[in-house]
Amino acid sequence: MTYFKQAAIIIAAITIAASAAQAETALIEKSSPYSVTETAGKLTASAKEKGLRVYAHIDHKAQAKKIGRMMGPSQVVIVGNPSAAARVAWHDPRAMLDLPVRVLIYQDTNDKTQLIYRRPTALNKEFTTTQCATIPEIETRINAITDAAVK
Repeated sequence: MTYFKQAAIIIAAITIAASAAQAETALIEKSSPYSVTETAGKLTASAKEKGLRVYAHIDHKAQAKKIGRMMGPSQVVIVGNPSAAARVAWHDPRAMLDLPVRVLIYQDTNDKTQLIYRRPTALNKEFTTTQCATIPEIETRINAITDAAVK
């Protein structure tokens, strides 16, 4: 095989690998068989059980109602671990824009409850955190508590 053919194969392989990496979505969405309120409650309980801090719980529907607006059920639960966030911040403080993790639980147009959050490893695409071993740990914990909330 000539040098040029080898180079072409390598370039093609790199291009395919890069495309596959980009195809991985930054958002994770899971369906829940429970109501928005029940799912948020299960998420909060699971987070506390796993040693995570619940920083805030925002009920968007209730807030909209206070100002005379109507909307479907929608809540955000903000969860995290201060120690883990500090380790990530050491690598790149800008990553704190996405930490602690915000989990949106809402009722879609088909009246199904959905849970959605940004994949913590997506931080590596925007910030200089690729050397931070804490980010995959955060993703594992968030996956576990969101799985528990929808089961």
